[in-house]
Amino acid sequence: MFKTAARISLRERITQAAFELFEQNGINHVTLENIAVHAGTTRMGVYRHFTTKDDLVELWVTTWINSYRAVLDGLEADYPDDANAQLRGWIDYVVNSLTDISHRGCNFINTIAEIPDPEHPIRGAIETHKRTQSHRMLELCRKAGLAEPDLAAAEFNFLLEGAQVAVQIGSNDDVDKYVKRIAERILDNR
Repeated sequence: MFKTAARISLRERITQAAFELFEQNGINHVTLENIAVHAGTTRMGVYRHFTTKDDLVELWVTTWINSYRAVLDGLEADYPDDANAQLRGWIDYVVNSLTDISHRGCNFINTIAEIPDPEHPIRGAIETHKRTQSHRMLELCRKAGLAEPDLAAAEFNFLLEGAQVAVQIGSNDDVDKYVKRIAERILDNR
């Protein structure tokens, strides 16, 4: 069930179980009972650490948001005065992660699709993340000196989001190659 032989706390087991199940099945097809069984505990064991399933979904979404933010922050730290290198690094990261992050499609988009209430806080967190990420791309495109930074940022966002879908449905065997070529054309527009 778990890949590590190291002893981990019940809270960590529950979190790991929930994350695995959300990734495999989406959030609406996972119950607290499923999580408990997968974590090797009971529903009461889950309730001792998490009040609701939404608490686990929020933690899962926040973990994904933080991982994307960390990549962009890392690129900014590695290339503080080179927006072009930061953009290339972001493209490389997404391209190299496509298979891992696209087996069921984008976790953010899937979660939004499963939460129809536009006022739901988890949905709001995802929307805020996507806006923040788009704004960061726009700032990088401006700093990189691209001729139409608004258009370039939109192209990057659409390209990378679309690439995830293409990998998920298998519509193109060379997604990674084409994403890099298209990204280079965007970067060459100065």
